[in-house]
Amino acid sequence: AGYSYLKYYLSDDTNLDSGDKFLGNDYVGSLATGSSSYEDLTFTLDKGLSGTKYILFQADGYGYVSESNESNNVAYKAINIIDPK
Repeated sequence: AGYSYLKYYLSDDTNLDSGDKFLGNDYVGSLATGSSSYEDLTFTLDKGLSGTKYILFQADGYGYVSESNESNNVAYKAINIIDPK
C-alpha cells in the first residue's frame, strides 16, 4: 500500500464520530502486504478529564489508500484518566 496517515482521537466510547476530539496524525510510509509499522504521537489532555476514555486509531485517516474494505480502519485502546486536581 502507498503512504497514508494514522489519525488519533480521544473518545468517550469505541466508535469514531463527530463528537470525538482529534489529537493529531502520524505519517505512515508505504507498507508491503502483511507488514506493520510502529507509530507514536505525543499530546496533552485537557484539564478536568477523568474516568475511562478511549484513544481511537484510524488507519488511512485521509482515505489515500484504496481498499476492498474501508469500514475496518478504526482500532481503540481504553485508558483511565485520573485528574490530579
